[in-house]
Amino acid sequence: MLVAYDERLTDHLSGLRHPEQPDRVRVVARELERRGMLTDRIDTVIARPDELARAHPLRYIELVKRECARLEADEAALLSTGDTHIDAGSYEAAARAAGGTLAALSRVCAQGRSAFALVRPPGHHAEPARGMGFCVFNNAALAARTFSLETGGSVLVADIDYHHGNGTQALVGRGLSYISTHASPAYPDTGAAEENHLRAGGALLNVPLPVDGISTEAFVAIWTHTLRTLAARIRPGLLVVSAGYDFVAGDPVGDLGVAADRPDRARDRRRLLRRTGPLRARRRLRPGDARDVRGRNDLGLRRRPGRRPRRAGLDPHAPARDSGQFRVRDGMTAVVLLLRLAVGALFIFAGASKIGHAGLFAAQITAFGLVPRPLIAPMALLLPVFEVLLGGYLVLGLYTRVAAIVAGVQLAIFAGAIASAVSRGLSLSCGCFGPSDTTVTSWPEVARDLGFAVVAAFIAWRAPGMLALDRRIGNVK
Repeated sequence: MLVAYDERLTDHLSGLRHPEQPDRVRVVARELERRGMLTDRIDTVIARPDELARAHPLRYIELVKRECARLEADEAALLSTGDTHIDAGSYEAAARAAGGTLAALSRVCAQGRSAFALVRPPGHHAEPARGMGFCVFNNAALAARTFSLETGGSVLVADIDYHHGNGTQALVGRGLSYISTHASPAYPDTGAAEENHLRAGGALLNVPLPVDGISTEAFVAIWTHTLRTLAARIRPGLLVVSAGYDFVAGDPVGDLGVAADRPDRARDRRRLLRRTGPLRARRRLRPGDARDVRGRNDLGLRRRPGRRPRRAGLDPHAPARDSGQFRVRDGMTAVVLLLRLAVGALFIFAGASKIGHAGLFAAQITAFGLVPRPLIAPMALLLPVFEVLLGGYLVLGLYTRVAAIVAGVQLAIFAGAIASAVSRGLSLSCGCFGPSDTTVTSWPEVARDLGFAVVAAFIAWRAPGMLALDRRIGNVK
């Protein structure tokens, strides 16, 4: 098995008493060396900003680099985005962890072998624009996203940990699927089963477990069933195992009561992974070999021999081929995109038509008798501008879910106001497109606005941002 490891990964927080300490990888590396498993070692490299940008916006990458550079050699501080300690060497170590994972991915794709990325700092709590929970850059998600961008293939990330990988879940979609078992309620208070979905762009399967523990047999049975079932449905081309050890009995950070792996269980796991379909993933290191290791400390990657990327010689250290062009992967994505553009254009046109006609708009609002008089003039001035901005957000795909929810609420309010007028026997002008619109209150107008509200709700449910700008600002699912 290939192993990506570098002693320089221990530079991060080397002088700080902290659960995420250099011994996490040193202990594992010594055990691998004792077993003769470091003979096929992969050299790590420092990932470039454009490589990290496949999972994180550039402004976040620069923030991490800048905050680490401010620290003296013997200083440590909290990263401004969350509860992650950093020191002067943290940016380079985190970028090296990401680069080592990409180097492992390259060898996996080129040789069809499994790889073990023994890297730190960890990554599964790192959201696109937010480091937290000991994590700086999301190594697992970066490997998955790189594979998907370079090959067009799908990836399944299997997260085995006491804590939920909120950062990896934030990147589900566009070929990345995610499955996790984790204690609940527990940090970071995410990973509810109600969020689970199976869509063309990626599947999400959260399996919350009771904090007071679970039997080893039940834990193994859950993974046996869920991993086999999900892999059979999505048929991924790569499996990334984001492996933590804090669910093991006796761990001071987590402890779900799961016993350390035994040889018979290891054989069962290998048989299971061979049955998951077009790929296999194997991890040789047992949790019991590193009982003092804290959190997650490795990524296992495996690609089935003979199943090559579409582009020969995948090089994850080359600039990403996806430079931000939106690619329609399925019919539903195209439908949602068209609906989003239509609703956005509607709001832009409606708002622009009313700008410059505040007096007429104020008279229409007054006639409904629903808005307090002191608010009518400001509403007549500001609402058209707000509609243009909201429509622009929808068209550009900026914070799409929030924009679509706001649009749906506004349309529902308009429908309620028209329904109120009709029920009172009033025939009022309710045109939303300026002075030239002679529409009057009626039940068909109520139905029209409610219909648009339903469309906006559908967009909010199905479509987070899908354009290049979303990826750069962290607005991805």
